[in-house]
Amino acid sequence: MKKKNMTVPVPASNIGHGPYGESDPDRLRPPKGESTWGCEEFKKKWYKDQDIEVFREALYAQEVDLSSAHTDDLSSAQGDHLSGPVTSRLTSTQPLRPRRRSSTSSSRNRSRSFKPRKDVVREGWTYPLFRLPLLLVIGLASFWELVVYVSVRQIVTVIEAIVSCRAQEGQLRRKLSIAESYFEWKQSATELDELLGYEAWKKHSSNAYYDSSSVRKVLISLERSRLEDDAEGVKEVLEVCLRANFAGIESLRLYSQTHLGTKTLIENYVDEVEKSIIYIRETPHISAQEKTVFFRRTAKNLGTSALCLSGGGTFGYYHLGVIKALVDARLLPTVITGASAGSLVAALLCTRTDEELDRILVPELADMITGAEEPIRVWLPRFMKTGARFDTVIWAKKSCFFTMGSLTFLEAYERTGRILNVSVIPHDLHSPTTLLNYITAPNCLIFSAILASAAVPLVMNPVVLLEKKKDGTVRPWKFQGKHKDGSLRVDVPLESLHMDGGADSF
Repeated sequence: MKKKNMTVPVPASNIGHGPYGESDPDRLRPPKGESTWGCEEFKKKWYKDQDIEVFREALYAQEVDLSSAHTDDLSSAQGDHLSGPVTSRLTSTQPLRPRRRSSTSSSRNRSRSFKPRKDVVREGWTYPLFRLPLLLVIGLASFWELVVYVSVRQIVTVIEAIVSCRAQEGQLRRKLSIAESYFEWKQSATELDELLGYEAWKKHSSNAYYDSSSVRKVLISLERSRLEDDAEGVKEVLEVCLRANFAGIESLRLYSQTHLGTKTLIENYVDEVEKSIIYIRETPHISAQEKTVFFRRTAKNLGTSALCLSGGGTFGYYHLGVIKALVDARLLPTVITGASAGSLVAALLCTRTDEELDRILVPELADMITGAEEPIRVWLPRFMKTGARFDTVIWAKKSCFFTMGSLTFLEAYERTGRILNVSVIPHDLHSPTTLLNYITAPNCLIFSAILASAAVPLVMNPVVLLEKKKDGTVRPWKFQGKHKDGSLRVDVPLESLHMDGGADSF
């Protein structure tokens, strides 16, 4: 008798994501200077060979557009070796190899391609005349502004160093710079505010950047109604004040005067609003249906918060410290967006639970963000040949650690409940910026999206987005072409975040 094929059930926690091996062949030993990995997950293999191969083939496959006016030239160029229809050949990711054309057909096609198109609007004589001079002037002005900005920042740094030469102030500032947790930083910041006399500014409620009288009236009304057990009164006041930037209390100027906190009146107001919301939730004087309507209306009116992680190379290391503090305090927002290096950190947040983040957010995590370890004899010939400093396939393997392998936007949302947003631009010059998330691109692989978000000219070439089919296999995303860094146009897509995620606070 033949034995039946027995399938081993896969644990639910491991469905759809890595690791795919106990050790990564590209990382056989800890990073240079480290004796241990810091976390066992760092040395595991997080990419799937089949998915990387599909990505490689799609990346280097030539694009053929059937809607172009030269379809007949394409079919004739392929010769008799195309035995099937053209549409069947387009599904292959292998590059096409057209045979050499005759000189007669080449000259005929060249003359045809140089014919002016009727739908193209030609520029006047002023465009070629003033284009380069204007570009030179704008470039010099931008360079001058950069020099002035760097000079001013250095002057401010020197002045702050001179002013803080006092023993106690200098000691507190050093504590701020070396704090290893938000609790330590908060304690040093409070002491520094007291030393510099900023506490007096906090206690003085009046300020030109917000309406202190309205905040005080609402605070008194909420507290009185809550203490008198007036549920309807508390609900009516909350419906008025629970909105974005009520009375100007979210003005940036109010949070840039001290190292920690803002006006005491605003802090007391926020505390009272929190107590009043809890009171509405627990009071028996309001029906469950009324509570549901109230909280839904309030949530829509107030909006949600979004964590926006900007791009820019070394910003990724700063982002790690920010998210470490937010995770420790359990204050991580639900909506998270990132661009370039920020998308890498955003993917790390949105693909792992809080418990998993507690385990991997260690100093050794910074060693996982690498990219410039290749010697010049390797990357310089590649740059001269392809116009890109980095190898996209190598980066794809590295990025899979941050995305837990081949997770999609929808799978990440179902796993953690956090909404990942990545901004990219189609390679077509006329297409708008695209915000990828579990609504707009549910089956798109996250690692291909963050690579597209990092595809800056001269750094990395535009990449092809991948999507996961129902059977778990991967293929290039249909009708999408190649994409590049979305921050080239919009660093943080505030309008799209507001429309898709209801975010109002960034």
